[in-house]
Amino acid sequence: MKTSRNLLLAILLLIAYDISAQSAGPWKIKETAVGEFLIRDHGGGYNVFTIEPQTMNDAIYIGNNGVVGFGTTTPAVLNGNKIDVKGDISCEDNNAWVEVNNSLVGSNAGINFLEDGIYKGWVFYNGSYDFLTLSCDASGYGYMLNIHSSGDVTIGNTTPAAGYKLTVEGKVACREVMVQASGSWPDYVFNEEYELMNLKQLEESIEKNNHLPGIPSTAEIEEKGFSLGEMQRIFLEKIEELTLYTIEQGKQIEELQRTIEALKKENK
Repeated sequence: MKTSRNLLLAILLLIAYDISAQSAGPWKIKETAVGEFLIRDHGGGYNVFTIEPQTMNDAIYIGNNGVVGFGTTTPAVLNGNKIDVKGDISCEDNNAWVEVNNSLVGSNAGINFLEDGIYKGWVFYNGSYDFLTLSCDASGYGYMLNIHSSGDVTIGNTTPAAGYKLTVEGKVACREVMVQASGSWPDYVFNEEYELMNLKQLEESIEKNNHLPGIPSTAEIEEKGFSLGEMQRIFLEKIEELTLYTIEQGKQIEELQRTIEALKKENK
């Protein structure tokens, strides 16, 4: 606080002294012809600090607590901040960047969003567990969406399921799901060398296992769940097998019909 007051006092003294007349000095404080106030690196030829005429009231204010306010004479103190800005902040560059640097390893960092002094959301880095959270939980740091250092994403929890890039605690609603096939598609069922189980073998398998061959049992699904893409592949395989059974039964029915017609002719 003393440092801030001493700095302002030094600036005022320099203005009163008017070193702008010392053209040979490395620094100059001066007023331009259009009424601007400058602190100038005279040696380098740069205007380091410029205040235009008719600047807004209380454009910059340094409180006795050392907090700097922009656009306010009562800069708010929240969580030990040193700057309070009443208005928007703009960053513009070829590669504009905002950096938040923790000085303590394993500590947290983030950006809080408030509405009339009430917390509404966070962008929160958890230094203890190394993941980034996006949250709109007004009651606390709710783990709504988390991006982990591994690239895994979790929604509703903080522990990714092993081997999966996205873990969701709860239901998922969407308009469409695209599954990238990772194995052979069941067109192989229609190849001549495909061994189709006869109906008697199929019946025996169902009686023994209480589910279709190649389909996971209830116990397996309850324990491990199932892969949507793999289950779709299995379903199509069974549909194609059923189609072959139907075609074969159709041929047998036609053969029986021909036999019946022939017997009818013989018995006339």
